Amino acid sequence: MSFTQLSYVSRPVAGTTIEDVRDIFEVSMIRNRQAQITGFLVHRHDRFVQIIEGPPGGVVRLFETIRADPRHEEVVLIGCRRIPERRFSEWSMGYLAVQGTLANILLRRTGEASFTPEALPHEALVALVAELSGRTAMLPELEL
Repeated sequence: MSFTQLSYVSRPVAGTTIEDVRDIFEVSMIRNRQAQITGFLVHRHDRFVQIIEGPPGGVVRLFETIRADPRHEEVVLIGCRRIPERRFSEWSMGYLAVQGTLANILLRRTGEASFTPEALPHEALVALVAELSGRTAMLPELEL
């Protein structure tokens, strides 16, 4: 069996609150589990970066839902490919808030003056998110 892996970057709309991010996270965990979708979301005050994996039809439907979600803007598909096994199989929706030290790690990793994940190729973005997934933060501790 093969899966589809998709990566995208978007911006939260102006005025997005921590409650909005919690809602996205909590609802996504439930829906993803039901749809057999796994993945990981990285959030910084000005960006969402997400990797989605699962059955091809489910991944495409989820991405279309994300593109239509009014809480996202400038949704950019980075890549989509077939994979033999999931990279984020343990997460129905893993989450990491990027701030402080992690933001500096991202800047060094991308070699840019500012964090521009949309400039990374799909494979590099997946590797970066996989590295960050080991540094998960719990939602109650989030700060925007």
